[in-house]
Amino acid sequence: MNSQSRSSQTRQALLDAARQLLIEQGYARLAETRVCDRAGVSRGALRYHFPEGLLDLLPALLDELIDIEGGKIDPAGLFNPRERMYLALYGLAHAQGQTDSLAVLELWMAARGDERLAERLNPIMDSADRRIFGFAPDAPFEPDLLAWRLMLHGASLHVFSLDYDRAKLTAALQWVLKQWPMPESLQQKLAARRAEATASASSESTPNTADAG
Repeated sequence: MNSQSRSSQTRQALLDAARQLLIEQGYARLAETRVCDRAGVSRGALRYHFPEGLLDLLPALLDELIDIEGGKIDPAGLFNPRERMYLALYGLAHAQGQTDSLAVLELWMAARGDERLAERLNPIMDSADRRIFGFAPDAPFEPDLLAWRLMLHGASLHVFSLDYDRAKLTAALQWVLKQWPMPESLQQKLAARRAEATASASSESTPNTADAG
């Protein structure tokens, strides 16, 4: 392994460690020493990749998390905002355990009480709806989409409630999805993707007669 590859792995290990600690323990217990211990690297390695420590690391992490969340919902960029919103709610309803969205929420709340951190995180946070859901800045206002965005944000924040219960949240979200049928356009796109996958699998399993001869 060359030095550039090792350097890239060290940087990613630091980002992964910070993400895991945010999800498991929250921002209040996040510290450079904890990140380094979890990543298995020295404090000097952290400062090499992120000269200002967490002030540099956390914006990089938030940027990565937003890309990951967008990729989970629409990896090929085929869906419109309404379809992505439905997929996000569906994914939250069927998620197992804590998700990366919890780390994003921890960073969002941390920025509210730290002016320097807010200067770094807020521009990235402001891009989240566009990058995850595909909302254009000049898109016309659609009340139902705003309502579903508020539902999604509220469901995500519920994890911090004293009466949080994953099973009850799942049941509530499944009830919501029954009230909001899957958009017809999404049904058509998913059906087309399934058909393509079936055709591809069938093609791969069919013997090549030319090779067989």
